[in-house]
Amino acid sequence: MLVEELELAQTLISQGDLEESLKIVRSVTQKMGSVNYSQFVLISGRFYTFEEKLQKGLPIEQGELNSIRESVIRFIAQLKTKINYPEYSSSSIRKSHLESHIGRLTSQLKSWEEKRFIAENPDEEERCRIAIKQIQIYLKEYESELAGYSVLSSKAEDLPKEYDAFVSFANEDKESFANPLVSALKRQGFTIWYSGHELTLGDSIMESVNTGLSKSRYGIVILSQSYLGKEWPISELHALFAKQTNSAKKIILPIWHKISYKLILEKSPLIADKFAIDSQKGLDKVIKAISQILRPGSFVQR
Repeated sequence: MLVEELELAQTLISQGDLEESLKIVRSVTQKMGSVNYSQFVLISGRFYTFEEKLQKGLPIEQGELNSIRESVIRFIAQLKTKINYPEYSSSSIRKSHLESHIGRLTSQLKSWEEKRFIAENPDEEERCRIAIKQIQIYLKEYESELAGYSVLSSKAEDLPKEYDAFVSFANEDKESFANPLVSALKRQGFTIWYSGHELTLGDSIMESVNTGLSKSRYGIVILSQSYLGKEWPISELHALFAKQTNSAKKIILPIWHKISYKLILEKSPLIADKFAIDSQKGLDKVIKAISQILRPGSFVQR
């Protein structure tokens, strides 16, 4: 059944409907477990970032959509292999293959970087730049999958089956707002995934964040000027948009923190039309509003 769904997803890609294909792949990965879903979040996040660039008329990298399409096709092939040959995907053989791919791509990346350094004309430099970008994408995907085998398996017993919410924030807002927000939510009895508390020495940051995203029912987004100006928080936001796809309920819970609607509309129109609460109303009111969504009627004045 899962293989048939993936074959339909492949057909949709060949027909040019990448968005519908991603909806099917999302459904399949959720059924297959956290390692697969965290990889899906990484790939689909790239697609939604591309979609927003189109909406805002921002510059598009040459071949960017084709690169995303190829990533989805490779991912579907990996999923089919895992379904048809479970002993291959769950054994040390798969890890060995991934390590081999990573080693080969790392060597290629170094070679292309050296070529770019000695490039004699703009065309040659651009060709090197495109090759480097593509190799970096492949490396990210393989490293994410490899990290998933070790991080998720070693922490499976320590992690809750599901968090109430994932908190996405910019580091500049951590001390002033994110830390107090998370502490207050935990005092209300909610389980919160927050990188300021969840990450420990030696963790794979990307895989840990992807795990938090995949295991959380909601995503609390602290929108600020710092947040909208950084690549990593925006990647988390687009991953949440990917999770929102096919969901009947709202998943993204925005908090405006020292930022105007005009700036949000300019920087991220997809999030601007979502109802949000302003941090200027005070922490208690923010916590009460979030509590009413996470668990209606649960808020306790403290």
